Amino acid sequence: MQSGTNLTSVRDYNELVILEAIRRKDALSRVEIAQQTGLTAQTISNVVKRLLNQGMIREDGKCATGRGKHRVQLMIRPDAGYAIGVQIERYETTAVIVDLLGRPVARHQQPTKQSEGADAVIQVVVTMIDHLMQQIGIARERIVGIGVACPGPLDHLQGIVHNSLGLVGWQNVPLKAILEEKTGLPVVVDRDATAAAIGEHWARRDEDIRNFAFFYVGGGIGTGLFLEKRIFRGSTTMAGAVGHMTLDPNGPLCSCGNRGCVGYTSDPHGVLHTLQEHLRQGATSNLTLSDLTGREDLAFEKVCDAAVQGDALALEELRSSARWQGYAILNLINLLDVELVVIGGPALDNAIGDLYIEEVRHVLQERLLGNNQRTVRVERTVVGADVGSIGAASLVLHTTYTPQLKALNY
Repeated sequence: MQSGTNLTSVRDYNELVILEAIRRKDALSRVEIAQQTGLTAQTISNVVKRLLNQGMIREDGKCATGRGKHRVQLMIRPDAGYAIGVQIERYETTAVIVDLLGRPVARHQQPTKQSEGADAVIQVVVTMIDHLMQQIGIARERIVGIGVACPGPLDHLQGIVHNSLGLVGWQNVPLKAILEEKTGLPVVVDRDATAAAIGEHWARRDEDIRNFAFFYVGGGIGTGLFLEKRIFRGSTTMAGAVGHMTLDPNGPLCSCGNRGCVGYTSDPHGVLHTLQEHLRQGATSNLTLSDLTGREDLAFEKVCDAAVQGDALALEELRSSARWQGYAILNLINLLDVELVVIGGPALDNAIGDLYIEEVRHVLQERLLGNNQRTVRVERTVVGADVGSIGAASLVLHTTYTPQLKALNY
């Protein structure tokens, strides 16, 4: 929990500290806020009064203290504002609107249609945003901002998508500037894995986790990192690109130009490629070559369905994929010493996700450095299939409402 400061020059920061304290516990009294933030009673009284007047929080009855006294509980008003989240994936674009607690209130999805170019995709995003706002009748002034998650590489600060490995033809697209001009709303852009990590952090508001990694599996593989309770992007927004971690320098050529990347052996594209090779060599399976061609997300779903139904070839290849991911996660944990790894993303939002959790845990149990001295939790996302788009919306909330000491000018 962030501590506040009683300096009069940082009023806005103290507002964020108090909002964060209330959000993480659902409801707090003024006395409990003082205990958690270190702020004086007078500072809390002044800030709470402002937040009540702004409509950001509300008083909710009274809670008994056990000594015959009652304390008024303060709660976030979820409808005080909303954030829009958009995830642009290779095949589908998903947009959601969430309230101030990060809960989705509207959702819309359309094909990405990459063949029409970046400008056309961006116009579809604008149309989706307008549709959602009209659907639930939210005035534009109640929207805090728009968050966009997409595959990197990209520049988070400038909101420019460079030569994206997941979006064909997107080269140095000034996504933030274009969307801000078209919508009139502030926009923040980030990698899909980082957005997912922020969405998970926002959803697990009652958990005190200092260090965790979100292992995101969509069209490719990436990792979003929270280190010492702060999102970590690295110097060029590329931190966590584990899908292109080299495990075998003499391995097969990856789309990034390097060899032996973990993604090539364990992401959906790699799984489909390996299965195709097995079938061409005469392996027995209920799957056919036609099942494994076309849209990779749909083909990968067929592989997962076949494995659940007992297809031995599909099941073994998915186990192999999960083990390779386990090795990447093992290296990540040994490097960063995180306490929690969350696995999620559209490719694993199905029954096969539990198999990946099982295999990763098995790898860590066998190989993790200092296994007898620490326990690393490996869990599925609590957000669900839309973790990318909800994470993008949470990115707006995190940027706007999380206390940031580095922003203080004193």
